[in-house]
Amino acid sequence: HSAALGGHAEVIGLLLDRQAGVDVTSRACKTALHMVASCGHAAVTDMLVRRGADVLVQTGYGSTALDVARQEDPDGQCAKIITDEVLRRLRESEETTAELSKRLANNDVTRRHLCAQLGQQGEAVAA
Repeated sequence: HSAALGGHAEVIGLLLDRQAGVDVTSRACKTALHMVASCGHAAVTDMLVRRGADVLVQTGYGSTALDVARQEDPDGQCAKIITDEVLRRLRESEETTAELSKRLANNDVTRRHLCAQLGQQGEAVAA
């Protein structure tokens, strides 16, 4: 997680190449994706997403990486990368809107943001 906070893409890439878990959580229940998104490290956010990071893992407080990025990323690039990944997964049917809604049951902020991005399909997420 130190590499994530520092935005050290090369180190993170090596760790992932050596089978480090992309969704391992810290004591605060944050993944590397939460950490890079909070620091605005867009390139590393993109790498983690491409390497299979679960974009909807929630911290102990119920925050997703998207929540963190929307609150703390100064230029919004990390939030865009994460939102695009959620939309891609829905388009490719890796996750249905019902499954997505269930995973976000206690996270109204992320649900509202995704509903706005999804338009009509987002109504199922909001339900």
